[in-house]
Amino acid sequence: SEWLSMAQIDEVATVIVDGYNYTLWTEIEVERIFGQVISTPTLTTAELSSVTPGDFSTIRLMIGQKGTVLLAGQLVLTGVIDVRQGAYEASQHAIKIRIGSNTQSLIASTTDPKIDGTGGQYLNQTFSQIAENIGNNAGVTIKTEDTSNIPFSRVSIRGGEKRIDFLWPLAGQRNLHSVDNALGTLTFLQAGKSSSGLSLVEGQNILAARFTMRDDSLVGT
Repeated sequence: SEWLSMAQIDEVATVIVDGYNYTLWTEIEVERIFGQVISTPTLTTAELSSVTPGDFSTIRLMIGQKGTVLLAGQLVLTGVIDVRQGAYEASQHAIKIRIGSNTQSLIASTTDPKIDGTGGQYLNQTFSQIAENIGNNAGVTIKTEDTSNIPFSRVSIRGGEKRIDFLWPLAGQRNLHSVDNALGTLTFLQAGKSSSGLSLVEGQNILAARFTMRDDSLVGT
């Protein structure tokens, strides 16, 4: 396209869905927060289509489709489209999509004493062992950097609890915090440690940016 011929590859954001590369994004916002479980790129574009007004059957970017996001050629997220907002005119469709990382299964899936642990219990297992089992049962790879490696004597499963809600209290007892990476893996590591998320560097893989600094725990004295 003419737009791509004017842009350099290190200035392009790409979303790959079902083998198609979507690159004509006009706005891009990627949110990855240390201590959270899901990253969410949000992208806006004019989606070219030959469909007639009111016929959305051939539009390819739809809820539930798996996709990957690259910034400047670097993989930033692997996940599923979970939000789509659209409007159409005679010859094009303006859309905004959000892709949630694969780790969102830890929120959608709940604990089950029939499959988690042994008889609904973990006996003398470390956080790493517990988290790996909980993640596997939701289809999510979990890695930990638990230097203490101290086992929990007994941890019991309460059926119906969100899997991430089950893991967070245990992680807190080992001073571990969660962050996902570009491949959809959730990593628990200690505060101050580097994560495997994509680094954005001024003058290298970003041309312009804005940021917000916030501390929700601040209170007045």
